[in-house]
Amino acid sequence: MIPEMISHYRVICKLGEGGMGEVYLAEDTKLHRKVAIKSLPAKLLMDKKAQKRLVIEAQAAAQLDHPNICAIHEQLEEGDRSFIIRRAGRGPFSWNRPQRHKAAEHHHHSSWKSKSAGLRTGEDSPW
Repeated sequence: MIPEMISHYRVICKLGEGGMGEVYLAEDTKLHRKVAIKSLPAKLLMDKKAQKRLVIEAQAAAQLDHPNICAIHEQLEEGDRSFIIRRAGRGPFSWNRPQRHKAAEHHHHSSWKSKSAGLRTGEDSPW
């Protein structure tokens, strides 16, 4: 079970869980904002490789800066648990799935379509 308070974050409710993590909605009591907290599930708490993967996930996600990716606020350890704290997204699957807009999807699809066409015809890649 996750504690009621993690550092200065007050856990409100569990949003979901999967094979590699549990996600909770919480309130940042210092900045008065909603955040999402990801932690390893109880079955992986003693797995050092899983703990390391969670830290690597936080480090990798913190390097990304895109409107469709929720920002990482911090990675912290408390007791024997590691946590990733990020902006709370919208929707039931917002931890791993960014909110998409039709215009962005069209642009993304068109861009990949034109790049793959160049590769098929042997033209120089724009990369």
